[in-house]
Amino acid sequence: MSDHTHPRIEVFHDGELPAGEAARAEAHVSSCAECQRALAAIRTLDAALVEPTATVPPRFSTTTRALALRRRLPEVPLWWLALPAPWRAGFAALLLLAAIAGVRLGETVMAERSNAAELAAALDTPVTDAMLALPGAEVGR
Repeated sequence: MSDHTHPRIEVFHDGELPAGEAARAEAHVSSCAECQRALAAIRTLDAALVEPTATVPPRFSTTTRALALRRRLPEVPLWWLALPAPWRAGFAALLLLAAIAGVRLGETVMAERSNAAELAAALDTPVTDAMLALPGAEVGR
């Protein structure tokens, strides 16, 4: 590289140099191949930025939003993510044990309920009603 700096070339391209300095910069650019390449690159970039950008197809945002909502992952509560991995594993194991205990407890309660249902059905007969209707029959003893 020579003794000049490229930022001065950019300032020259933008037309921000004072008149005397701009004339010197123009003389320098006309004799310096490196500055001519730099100025050409700046002009190419400038031309590319002036061209209009591609237009967005109609209904692009609606379609994209619908696709994003369709593919959205289920939300995980933040407190679950804040726990360290061993704690999460322990918590999951605790929930699994509670579920198994609940199922086992439900089996015993269901068995007792069926015995109670059988007793209630047995007491709900015409013979039981007739015995309770006899004089002197006391209920609740």
